[in-house]
Order: sequence, then structure tokens, then C-alpha cells
Amino acid sequence: MNSQLVWDEAVRRLESRVSSQNFDMWLRPIELRSWDGVILRLRAPNSYVRLWFESNFLGSLLDEIRGLGHADIHVEFEPDGGERHPPSSLEADPGLVAQAAPRPAPRRLRARCRPPSTARCSRSPRPRR
Repeated sequence: MNSQLVWDEAVRRLESRVSSQNFDMWLRPIELRSWDGVILRLRAPNSYVRLWFESNFLGSLLDEIRGLGHADIHVEFEPDGGERHPPSSLEADPGLVAQAAPRPAPRRLRARCRPPSTARCSRSPRPRR
């Protein structure tokens, strides 16, 4: 049985044990990229789906694959999204990074205090009773 057929069968078995919503949200987006019989390379669309899949379904999926006669399995995930996007304009031009750096917020003016006869400032919180 080739790697894609083993993967499909394991996913199909797991699909019968989870709700269709969970399957569509957390299992369907996981892609088998390669499997040499030992290293199972998967790809998730983003780190959130990957983390949820690893935490909630990976163990069950590996149990299904082991049940199909493949005992020694190591899982690797490709980087999220799988493809390297071209650098953004900020990464390409360091001068733009300096221009885009956040500036400190303006300092607020101090509240003016009342005449010396009273010690409280006009913006001070009122004393609790």
C-alpha cells in the first residue's frame, strides 16, 4: 500500500470517529507532503490549525497508521503555509524599516494644580470615603 493510500485510510477511519465540523476544520486542511515509511511530512495551513491538530488528533491518527502495519513513524511539519513568500518592502529596504518604526506617543501635559491653598491637583482622583 503506498503512502497516500495509507494516509487516506487512516484519515478516513478517524473521520468516522469525529464530528463533521471537527473533521472539516482540523483534519481536512492537513496535507500529506511525503512519507518514506518512517518520516511523515505534513503541512498545515497555519500554526493555529497545526497546534490544534497536534494536540487533539495527531496521536489518534498515528494509532490508525500503526494499526495499518506501520509501527515506526516520526512526524515533521513543513513551515506554515509551505511556501516562502517574497520579502516585503520593509525587509527589502532597511531604510523603510527606520521610517516605519513606531514613534513614541506624545507626552501629556501635566495637570495644573490649584492655588497653594489646596494641595490637590485638578486631575487627581477624588478621595474615597
